[in-house]
Amino acid sequence: MKIRDDSKINKLLQQNDEAKNELFFDENGNPKRYTVQDISKTLELNKISRDMYAQQSKQNEMQRVASIPTSVVIQWLDEGINVMNPTSEDIKKIHKKLNSPEYKYLRTGGGRL
Repeated sequence: MKIRDDSKINKLLQQNDEAKNELFFDENGNPKRYTVQDISKTLELNKISRDMYAQQSKQNEMQRVASIPTSVVIQWLDEGINVMNPTSEDIKKIHKKLNSPEYKYLRTGGGRL
């Protein structure tokens, strides 16, 4: 039986990757929000999760399928996709995004949604 070393995961989880919002004004004087976040730790944790998922001989009925950084949640909210309280239409859009090559690194498991 192989015992998993969670020290790398714990170290990544302890590091701060909070999103920072900056407010600026466009050329017409309208306020705009700019969100900055280092998501490298989240992407690394997602890769570890995908690797662990692939090694499982049997998949659970309920399991995490993605980890979406705050900056991406804000981007999707700006696009009209409510990740925090999704409607059935929002869920379809979220699935489409998570199944796309552009956002595949947010996935923590295999298959399609």
